[in-house]
Amino acid sequence: MSTAQQFDVCSKCGTAPQDGAQLQRCSRCKLTFYCGADCQNTAWKTHKRVCKAPPACTLKLTEPGSAVKATRLLGGHNRPFYPVATIVPASHPVWTTGAISPLSQIVGLPLLIHRELEEVPVNVRNDADKDNQAVTYLMIDPETGYAPPRWQKNIGPVTIVRADHKPLTPVAFEMIWMFCDRVLDRFGDGPEFAMRLYKKEEFNKFCEQYKEDYANSVRADEIDAQELPL
Repeated sequence: MSTAQQFDVCSKCGTAPQDGAQLQRCSRCKLTFYCGADCQNTAWKTHKRVCKAPPACTLKLTEPGSAVKATRLLGGHNRPFYPVATIVPASHPVWTTGAISPLSQIVGLPLLIHRELEEVPVNVRNDADKDNQAVTYLMIDPETGYAPPRWQKNIGPVTIVRADHKPLTPVAFEMIWMFCDRVLDRFGDGPEFAMRLYKKEEFNKFCEQYKEDYANSVRADEIDAQELPL
């Protein structure tokens, strides 16, 4: 297991590191944190169902050779979902310190998320203007359907890129976000129903259906212009 980032808690017992101790990251998926071997071993029966090694580009967190088309999401209380196209330079910190969206990694299209504001401890009171629900959905735990506390409040605006350095359009991001929403709906029936969607082919089918659903809408041209598979 490798070392966790600040603000994470043990995925099994929910405790935060104390007195300078550090959580350890699952050495395979790089997404789940544990306070020690006991919690990791106890959790393995469930965790193995979603534990997948990320693509090499995510493991290395490499900088691209040039600027990449990406997406920004401002968030904010009562602000409509509105992803904005942007250009991210090779020197942007998202490439080296961005957090991996677990569900996006599971379906083979890992996204890196960079918080543009300094992160605050989870015990700090929530500022509604920093709510960013779409990001919370992207960061849900594939085993439980709940995002870690640090991704539930005080998120603020974020920059989002594809870890494979390919362009991430606002429409593509929207599809990934809505797939996460579908997964959350399935958690209402039980984790085993949600986990049936954890396949690349299921994600691709969802995106195709998403385009069809908008075929006769005012957004038909915008959605149809998105090439699939992502």
